[in-house]
Amino acid sequence: MFYNHLHWFYPVAVTVGYAIAAVYSFLLNRWLNFQAHGHVVQQGPGHMAGVVSQYVIFILGLSSLLHWFGVNAELARVISACCEGIYLYVFIRLWVFRGVPEPEKQPL
Repeated sequence: MFYNHLHWFYPVAVTVGYAIAAVYSFLLNRWLNFQAHGHVVQQGPGHMAGVVSQYVIFILGLSSLLHWFGVNAELARVISACCEGIYLYVFIRLWVFRGVPEPEKQPL
C-alpha cells in the first residue's frame, strides 16, 4: 500500500509496513498466545529488541546469505520467514513474557 498506492520510497515503505506488523504482532501475542496482563511499557521494549534482532539476523542476514549462495530469492525469503517465526516465538516466550503462566486447558 505504501509503495504502490502512496508511492513512497521502497525501503521506507517496507520499514513502515514492518513496524506496523511488529506492533500488531506484539498486541496479538499478548492477548492470544500468552494471555499476558503485565505492563505494556515493560514488555514492549523486549519485544522490539526481538523484532530488531529478527530483522537483522533473518531478513537481512539469512535471506541475503542464502541468495548469495545461489538460492532463489523467493525461496530464500520463505526459508528465512520460517526461521523468523520460530525465533521470535521462542524469544518472546523466554524473554518478553517469561513468568506468564501457561493458559489452563479446558477439559474435553
